[in-house]
Amino acid sequence: MGRLRLKETLLVLGMVLLVISFIPSTLVSDVGDVEEGSYFGYLFQGETNPYITIEVWHDRNISFFIVSLEDSFRFIDGEPIEDLTILFSLENINEYSGIPDLGAPGKYFIFITTGSDIVLYTLVISRSLPHFWVLMSGLVILSLDLSIHLFQLSKSRKSVKNH
Repeated sequence: MGRLRLKETLLVLGMVLLVISFIPSTLVSDVGDVEEGSYFGYLFQGETNPYITIEVWHDRNISFFIVSLEDSFRFIDGEPIEDLTILFSLENINEYSGIPDLGAPGKYFIFITTGSDIVLYTLVISRSLPHFWVLMSGLVILSLDLSIHLFQLSKSRKSVKNH
C-alpha cells in the first residue's frame, strides 16, 4: 500500500513540475519613455537566454543594447557605449520579439535609446520556455516513478512464474 502511494505521489509531482516548466515567468515588464540622446536601462538576471519583446508606440524607432553588469557600470560612469562589449543590439526598430544569445547565465543590463524626440515603448523580458531545471526535475521524478512501476511489474511476473 505504501508503494502505491509513493508511486501516485511521484506521478503527480512529476506531472505538476512538467506543467510548471511551461508557465511563463516575467523578469521585467515596463511601459516607459525615452528621449533623444538619453538612455534608459533595466537590470535582469538570466539563467538562460531571455525572451524579449519590445513594442514602440506611434510609429517611432528605438535602439537597444544588452551588456554585462560590469559593462553597465562602466557605461554609467561615462564610458561611451562604443567602448563596451555589446552582447546583443538592434538599432532603429519599432518592434522586436525574440531570444538573443547572451552566451552564459548572469546579470545583464538592457539600455534603450532613440534618435526621436520622445518615444513610448513597452518592454517585457521573460525566461525562455521551458524552464530547464524544473523540466529536468519533473522528468527525473517521472523516471523514478516508471522505474518503480517496472520493478514491481517484473517482481509480480516472477512470483506468477514461481507458482
